[in-house]
Amino acid sequence: MSKRWILLYILLLFLPFLLLLLFLPQEPEPETPPGETVTLYRHETGTAQVLELTDYLWGVVAGEMPASYPEEALKAQTVASYTYLLHRKNTIASNPSSDFGHIGDVCDDPNHCKAYLSPAEAILKWGEDWYDASYERIRSAVTATAGKVLLYQGTAANTVFHAISGGMTEDAADVWGAEVPYLVSVDSHWDREAKGFSSVVTVPLTEFCEKIGQTDYTPGATVLTSGGSVATQVLGDKTFTGRELRSLFSLRSTRFTLKIEGENAVFNVSGYGHQVGMSQYGASVLAANGYTYDQILAYYYPGTSLKTE
Repeated sequence: MSKRWILLYILLLFLPFLLLLLFLPQEPEPETPPGETVTLYRHETGTAQVLELTDYLWGVVAGEMPASYPEEALKAQTVASYTYLLHRKNTIASNPSSDFGHIGDVCDDPNHCKAYLSPAEAILKWGEDWYDASYERIRSAVTATAGKVLLYQGTAANTVFHAISGGMTEDAADVWGAEVPYLVSVDSHWDREAKGFSSVVTVPLTEFCEKIGQTDYTPGATVLTSGGSVATQVLGDKTFTGRELRSLFSLRSTRFTLKIEGENAVFNVSGYGHQVGMSQYGASVLAANGYTYDQILAYYYPGTSLKTE
């Protein structure tokens, strides 16, 4: 018998068994237990999106901090972002009306919660080259700090942060009117070297008077906060808070001086953001000078402790 007929005979002999194995019900693979999830409210679309925690944290770091910052700064940002998320969850659980009117755990509006970018959104904003250079750097920071949370007296701290301080961070009581023991003014003078530290806003006096609601624009007494920002500014017969003027004239921070020059009101502004908590630029400088992420967090949130959940 030729080899060809022998092979055909063997194939026909075992064919029923092969077909049986092929069509037998397969044992399902065990499911991987789902990880912690985050319900993110997308404020521009008004929809809620459920994300894996690690994906959410990647998106917050991508949206909030330059990925070119040193690794330890990215880690500090990750822990601050995760801790803030837990703080928001705890706050909403104890006081549902504190959700800023949105559904979910947190939103992607930085004026309410924290910015967020998906990988696809980051590519659209910054391009493929940014993604290729940054994706793994951010993912590594998220992985390295998994479960790390900053606590104050056993509870997740309100780890707010900002881009650039005016040389000192601000006390929460001076900005929001409520004392928070770990949100106090600390030195961050190295921020003065940041690109974008200084900015100038020039406003025609006609527009200036319209926005302050009076024709008398004469600058009067200025009261400063402990961090050097404007607490109150007298203009004519009215007193404005620094936050009011920042909002009215779209200033980058409340650390400013105001002068009338000819037909214009001129604001010279220092820093960027509310200036409470961690300065992101400051974190990058400390990291570049050998500080580890836990040391950076301890510096900008004094009195807190870093724990693993």
